[in-house]
Amino acid sequence: MVCGWFFLSGGCFSIVWGLMSTFAGSDSVLADLVYRATFLLLDNQYIVTSTLQNTYKCIAGSGIGLRTSAILASLYFYKVVESEMVPKMRAIGLKQWLRYHDDVLAHFSGRPSSSFCLAKLKKAAKGIWVIKVEDIASVGKTFDYLDLSVVVLLPSLVLSASQHKPVTPLCATSAHNVSIHASWPRAVAKRVYTLSCGDAGALRVLSNRYRQKATHPYTQAQFDTFSQFPSSLVSQPLKKNGSLESNQVRIPLVLRYHPLYKWVFHRALQIAPPPQEHGIVLRASWKNALRSMSGTVQKVSKETC
Repeated sequence: MVCGWFFLSGGCFSIVWGLMSTFAGSDSVLADLVYRATFLLLDNQYIVTSTLQNTYKCIAGSGIGLRTSAILASLYFYKVVESEMVPKMRAIGLKQWLRYHDDVLAHFSGRPSSSFCLAKLKKAAKGIWVIKVEDIASVGKTFDYLDLSVVVLLPSLVLSASQHKPVTPLCATSAHNVSIHASWPRAVAKRVYTLSCGDAGALRVLSNRYRQKATHPYTQAQFDTFSQFPSSLVSQPLKKNGSLESNQVRIPLVLRYHPLYKWVFHRALQIAPPPQEHGIVLRASWKNALRSMSGTVQKVSKETC
């Protein structure tokens, strides 16, 4: 298994021409529009530094942090590498190729085939794009990929949630409402439980990590409950009386509210619940989104003055 990531490092012309091959044989007007728009984006990227008080122009790559950066890089990599080179590598030992944005995970039949394919990728890059190898894992070795901890046990992989990032819980002296402490632990526990393929041991590790951080007692009680009864994290399909069938598509709809209006919010859902036959599942999530009193007063004052 090879784990790595890539980024574009070529100039405007080389990147644009690589992208233009995606539209080969299509409408010439559309191709010209894509060419002009892409070149305009790549040729007008600037960086402002507060320390040096200077403005610099980006002359290589697709930029970092811009709305178009990831789209252009992903489209270029898909056209030049994944649609042209990956099919050829499958004939020389590539078993599986997975990518999430700029993170790549490749499974080869052995070390020789992985070394040969990586050499071909680096040779084909020609300075336009760069692929960085972070880890090469053999059978029995563990490595991290995104939020997953992966163990190579051919012919399968064992996945679990990577719990390396530090936890930042609400402290034990927090004066927030109890409902706030009850709202977020379930989402965190369910994510870890799902990514770990239903392994209850991952929930015990999560609970211990929060206990070491002296989290709020109510929050800790939530994590302890989930670690003892992990089945409570799995939502059960509704049955009977016009409810959802097991094979019906469910549409989750998350409604946000402020804790101050908790009772009114849930009372409104009891009075006018959504029709279950349409597959709509409502989920409530509190959000501290009220405007402060001082901000409201200042805004009104400016409008009236």
